[in-house]
Amino acid sequence: MVPLSGGRTAETATVGREGAVGGVVSHGYLPAFTQCVVQVEGAVLRMDADRLREAKRSSSTLNDLFVRYADCLLAQVLQSVACNAAHPIEQRVLRWLLGLQDRVGTDALPVTQVVLAGMLGIGRTYVTTVLTKLQDQGLIHVGRGRIYMLDRARTEAACCDCHARVRGHFRTVLGAIYAPDGEIVAVEATEPGTEPPPRPDAILPELREAGR
Repeated sequence: MVPLSGGRTAETATVGREGAVGGVVSHGYLPAFTQCVVQVEGAVLRMDADRLREAKRSSSTLNDLFVRYADCLLAQVLQSVACNAAHPIEQRVLRWLLGLQDRVGTDALPVTQVVLAGMLGIGRTYVTTVLTKLQDQGLIHVGRGRIYMLDRARTEAACCDCHARVRGHFRTVLGAIYAPDGEIVAVEATEPGTEPPPRPDAILPELREAGR
């Protein structure tokens, strides 16, 4: 998140189990420009920056994997900037919800209207109006502390192409493997200088469980 004047914030990228924060690009010794805020509870792995640098030096494949992820993270940020400048708020909301679903793997997204407003840098009242409109279209259902995705295929069709472009970049560059519901369940490390093999949009349930 990027802090703005007046105490407001705006989300620039979403990171889940496919990625990492802190030291991904800067190796952990440069001051951070943005803030990382945990919005969904879950297990995390923490590693000392010096040990991570040593692991990268010892393994060209691991280092290349981080390079690929940094490229995908930048692509997500740049696409978010373009989306915010070119597309209506309804499509921006759908892009954010689809991106969150990719990372939590459930139709019941644990996000409140207050959090969503903060992520998009808009007012709570405006968010409520947009969500009501999307709910009337049968795309989502707004519950207490949850937003339920009712029809992913229709939601993707109603969204701008920004989500699909970032998703495709993750698949091409990082070797992201997706479950039928959109969740990123694994990424595939490859030898430096080689491209990950093409993957279908959906994977078998047993592979999904193996990636957990």
